[in-house]
Amino acid sequence: MKNIFVNATAATEGGALTILNQFLNSIPKYSSTNHKYYVFCSVSFKKNYNNRINIINNIKAKKWINRAKWDLYGIHNWAKKNKIKPDLFISFQNTGFSYFRELEEIVYIHQALSFSDYKWNLFNTNEYMCWFKKNLYRKIIEKSITKTSQIIVQTNWMKRKIIERFTLNENNIHVIKPDFKNIDVDKVKKTKLNNNLYHIFYPASPVIYKNHKVLLEALNILKKNNPRFFKKIKLHLTIDKNNFITNSDLFRKVCSNIELHGKMNFKKVLSFYKSMDLMVFPSFIESLGLPLVEAAQFSLPIISSNKEFAKELLNKYEKKVFIDYDKPKKWACRILKVYKNPFQKEDYYIPDFSSSWQDAFILIENLLS
Repeated sequence: MKNIFVNATAATEGGALTILNQFLNSIPKYSSTNHKYYVFCSVSFKKNYNNRINIINNIKAKKWINRAKWDLYGIHNWAKKNKIKPDLFISFQNTGFSYFRELEEIVYIHQALSFSDYKWNLFNTNEYMCWFKKNLYRKIIEKSITKTSQIIVQTNWMKRKIIERFTLNENNIHVIKPDFKNIDVDKVKKTKLNNNLYHIFYPASPVIYKNHKVLLEALNILKKNNPRFFKKIKLHLTIDKNNFITNSDLFRKVCSNIELHGKMNFKKVLSFYKSMDLMVFPSFIESLGLPLVEAAQFSLPIISSNKEFAKELLNKYEKKVFIDYDKPKKWACRILKVYKNPFQKEDYYIPDFSSSWQDAFILIENLLS
């Protein structure tokens, strides 16, 4: 029996937790029965897995300082105390392991901020965490990875960035896409909306690189230059009232045409995809950009930032337009153009990528053998 340590204390919510769940659900499908997984989490997992998956819940590592302590020596002390010697390490933390350097390790890197070209202001309260993740956290990632570390990323653009930043063998960097649900569009119910309005959807959290600002600026331009069309627009956002976006003067200028829904569950998000006229995606930093794939499955027209992650995901989808993320006039013009000249073709997009979780377990098997 081979013992595999899976360090995942940073996977507490959102995309990181989704990726961890997908990995755990894939073990019974693809992993050898001769492997036992010890999965270290800082949240409580209530789901019962088979006896080859041992979840160690509630590790004290939610805060940065506690996570650093756990990564540096806590996991080593746990192994020593429980007299369990690992044969392979897997990290979902973006960082490698400090101990057991003689062992093989797989590091799943999904922190796109650390590899972006955007310059952040350390002294801006909305940007300092982005500055930290780009400048300091990237160095932590680099220091923790060895030349023999195997790296998993979600997209080819992330692989190119890691090769640029670190001196690593590109054969040690593996592009493995997460699972995409093929959505049964016919079974999704629509949300009741005012049919006299033009409904635009942007499912994103209120962080600065999601770039809500360019949408507010575009609406303000339409308000001045095309007031008749502006009155028809309803922009739906998955944020609430208490954040830096809604507290801005720019938001107050166009708030009459914006509806705030707060966080949505997946079922409600799907109903919005089916009910909208357009999805916008001005985010300029993403490791993947899952809403792009989801919206495309509903044949929803998409205006996206002109970034590599978006082009990689939507290269086969016809009902999309790419625009510079920081050009509000272009966003305003394109929204109006799509309204006046909608896409005619029904293009129900089914994602079909060349890699999957099965490839991750082939890598695990090769390293252990």
